[in-house]
Amino acid sequence: MRRSIDEVRRAGAGTLAPTMIAGPSHDDRSSLRFFAFYVGNGTLFLPRERGEDEVDYLDALVEPGPALGRLFSVYAHARAAELRGAPLGPGGPGRRAARWFRSTFRPAQTVEPPVQEAELAPGCGVPWLDAVARFAAALGEGRLAPEVLAGREYVSALTCDGTGAGSTLELIVAIFTNVLALTGDEATAVQRTAQHVRSLVDDDYVVEPPFTEEETALWL
Repeated sequence: MRRSIDEVRRAGAGTLAPTMIAGPSHDDRSSLRFFAFYVGNGTLFLPRERGEDEVDYLDALVEPGPALGRLFSVYAHARAAELRGAPLGPGGPGRRAARWFRSTFRPAQTVEPPVQEAELAPGCGVPWLDAVARFAAALGEGRLAPEVLAGREYVSALTCDGTGAGSTLELIVAIFTNVLALTGDEATAVQRTAQHVRSLVDDDYVVEPPFTEEETALWL
């Protein structure tokens, strides 16, 4: 029997308290899905600045761990600062997050202003951005929606086993932000995205209800 999106929303409410969240806008969804695309295909550190060497960071994202969540938390804090009219350095949220992540491999290459410990976790104060940061943390640590994904190792699939092929992470983030914007409900966004992730690692799994074009749109 097919389930409606409302039934999925009610099911998700068992793990996350239902809270209506405004946003993100089309522009923010576009920026986040491009950021996820660069993260997932290994090109986040491009273009390199003068004197910088090549860093292959995908191995750090193949196994469950905090790196992905921290990366998106830095992005979230930087975007929140922009929305408040006080940007944290040049280049925007994606650039700040990329510079921070690069500095974890090359400590001599610092970030200005320095990334504070609080920026490595959700808590920027903008509800939809904190929802994105929480989602990325759970995703990267392999604990996303256990009622859907328990017992299934999916983290390596986010980067196509560290090869960076395809745009798996891009679509995952697009679905989460689209559903969050469409429903205003974080739990539903988590549930729907977890269904997609399950379909990537379980050939017999059928997403119900099927995704709509609005849920999977890749905004430009």
